[in-house]
Amino acid sequence: MNEKILFVDDDELILSSYERSLGRQFNLEIAAGPVQALEKIASAGPYAVIVSDMRMPLMNGLEMLQRTQSLSPDSIRLILTGNADLRTAIDAVNEGQLFRFLEKPCSNEVIARILTAALEQYRLQRSEKELLEKTLQGSIKVLTDVLGLVNPEAFSTASRITLYARHVSAHFKLKDTWRYEMAAMLSHLGCVVLPTETLEAVRLGRKLPKDQEIRFAGHPLVARELLKNIPRLEVVAGMVGRQRERFEDHPRIPIMERDAETLGAQILKVCIEFEALVRGGHVHVAAITSLLDLPDGCDPEIVSALRTLPIETLPCELHTVDVKDLGLLMVLDEDLRTRDGALLVAKGIEVTETLLFRIQNFHHRGSVSGAIRVLMPSSVRKWLERVPAVN
Repeated sequence: MNEKILFVDDDELILSSYERSLGRQFNLEIAAGPVQALEKIASAGPYAVIVSDMRMPLMNGLEMLQRTQSLSPDSIRLILTGNADLRTAIDAVNEGQLFRFLEKPCSNEVIARILTAALEQYRLQRSEKELLEKTLQGSIKVLTDVLGLVNPEAFSTASRITLYARHVSAHFKLKDTWRYEMAAMLSHLGCVVLPTETLEAVRLGRKLPKDQEIRFAGHPLVARELLKNIPRLEVVAGMVGRQRERFEDHPRIPIMERDAETLGAQILKVCIEFEALVRGGHVHVAAITSLLDLPDGCDPEIVSALRTLPIETLPCELHTVDVKDLGLLMVLDEDLRTRDGALLVAKGIEVTETLLFRIQNFHHRGSVSGAIRVLMPSSVRKWLERVPAVN
């Protein structure tokens, strides 16, 4: 009785009749009309089965059930219809929108039998979906494990790109975010065919010989060929294969109106370029500015989404620095206390301009001194190494 069934009708007497006759056998809820039904599905769903009358005010049953597909995609849908609606109902069944239609008048025994069949269909679909999801997850784990074994550097890079892609997806409130994260995680899968020295040269920003440059440029297509035959990964494969496309070559379409494959490829491009800049020594803000100036173009909307990227998402290194050498973008890895033991800054806090000014004031008064552990983004450390020491 865990699977819920929703009956929708604008006649409350009919709904009360369903509750009395079927309520003991099924976990049944009712909605008086299509508007209440949609609100209930959104707030109290999901429902295993949704049964709707055809003739209702504001919208008919078929229109209402079509709207439920985005709210409750796994629900089994049925319609109660009169002879006048028969042709419409048959067309809906043929198009796969309905499981069954029930022609009025319909006895409680017939309704109960069809509801039982609908619940069985729901359970079958759910079990098949669960099996497919587990199979898919297992396939992806094998692929990522292989990448991690063959090329740990590529795996590490893909892991960070996944964090960036997850942030962008959340920023735009995209649907099916798993696709964008999975595309990011698998973005460097094609690197399994490249020699280690090629990837090392790319990581260090060295110019590749022409033949190696061509092979590296082809790694997204290698990954696409590996992925495209895995069920439900066709779009992900397309995202990965198109990760090097120029944004300037595409028409200007609002983010939410782009097809998933194109948008995913554009997100990948931005995240991959951002990772390369950060690893190359650019600080967060400078990397974003450089992305906007790239000659082959990155989507400025997607780039802007990275402005709110949490500092801990960036690749960091653990260092011990003197309190007087604390700088912006560093994150304290231990509590900073004054000489008398008072807590000044807690562990995990990012050093901002205001906080840095406060710490410096305490240091000048002699209230804090000594060394402290910090997490420092790799880009900050590389930038500091390039700045001449001031005596």
